[in-house]
Amino acid sequence: MSKLNEISDSLTTTLKEGELHKVSLDVLETVGDSLLKDGILKDIPVLGAVFGVSKGIMNVRDILFAKKLLLFLKELSAVSKDDRLKQIEKIENSNEYKTKVGEKLLYLVERCEDPLKAQIVGKLFCSFLDEKITYLEFLKCSNAVQNLFTSDINEFIKYQSEKLQIELASQYISVGLMDIVFQPPKMVDKSRLYGKQSGTKIDLSPGNTFAKLSPIGFALKRALN
Repeated sequence: MSKLNEISDSLTTTLKEGELHKVSLDVLETVGDSLLKDGILKDIPVLGAVFGVSKGIMNVRDILFAKKLLLFLKELSAVSKDDRLKQIEKIENSNEYKTKVGEKLLYLVERCEDPLKAQIVGKLFCSFLDEKITYLEFLKCSNAVQNLFTSDINEFIKYQSEKLQIELASQYISVGLMDIVFQPPKMVDKSRLYGKQSGTKIDLSPGNTFAKLSPIGFALKRALN
């Protein structure tokens, strides 16, 4: 079995059966401790696979990946094993997705530029497990998150309006969270302006272009609010 398959399979096992409430960043400080064999590595199988591949000697890249993975898993700690198992098996039994859940999640976590992004992806996956968004929406939202600055994601979640001026929304449009809407000019009857007879009978109102939340934008807000 390749290292990728070993880690992705162990991540799937962790998602289905792991004691995720025991996930803590403190484990990174105890790598190589023999007590881990019967402790956290037993409860969180994917950590055993990651540490096993590195043979207990982790370089900076290994530690950063492990931290991202732990923060991702920590966001799922409130979801019951039964709910995790049900949702993951639903995807695995579907013919729509060719990549295994564990492998896909590894790719997503690996692509996160920092631990905060991994945490956001964890929140999104938690929303999928809670059936707030679909698996496809999770994948699309995760892709959008990967291509935005964390500060832009936070600002997007805070916006109350469904519409934004184009100049404020360019980064959200580029990742599919908002769509461009064009309202064409239209004829306006101004024969009675303010209740009085007006000399101008018909006028042409100017058109308008703005950005509006896309279906994926709505899904991201639903998942993270």
